[in-house]
Amino acid sequence: NQLRGGIQMDMENNVKMSDQYGSELLLLNKILPTEEWLAMIDAVTPEDVQRVAGELLDPKRLRLAIIGPDPTAAENRFKELLS
Repeated sequence: NQLRGGIQMDMENNVKMSDQYGSELLLLNKILPTEEWLAMIDAVTPEDVQRVAGELLDPKRLRLAIIGPDPTAAENRFKELLS
């Protein structure tokens, strides 16, 4: 698993570990053991991925900023691609 391997490789890099610990302290107010992170990753199911992807890619939630001479054409093309 690429994600697991990346986390385990990062454990050998002091800069990456200090960044990880700082992020955990800011976001979680604690530092989780690496084994706990790996267990959480292992617990993710294909159904979890499908559910989250469905929420994030819901057409009602998508936003698009268009800068150009003809934003209407770009908007119409974007809508075509979603249907």
